[in-house]
Amino acid sequence: EFVILLKHVADLEAAEPIVERLRIATLAPIALGGTAITLSATIGVALSGGGDASQEHLIAAADEDMYARKRRRPK
Repeated sequence: EFVILLKHVADLEAAEPIVERLRIATLAPIALGGTAITLSATIGVALSGGGDASQEHLIAAADEDMYARKRRRPK
């Protein structure tokens, strides 16, 4: 798991194109010992626009969003 911090992202609508570009970038095959490995990622989003914006709260909110997105993903 990793965290990416972005400045000047006002709302979820502004974050979604960034999330999609990151998700698509993870689909590029990686060469490993002569074999192409393909990965994928599910990315959770949390915004710090007010209220409780502590590091712990934001990470927990992004984690919760990630699992919600996994549940909605086609199987």
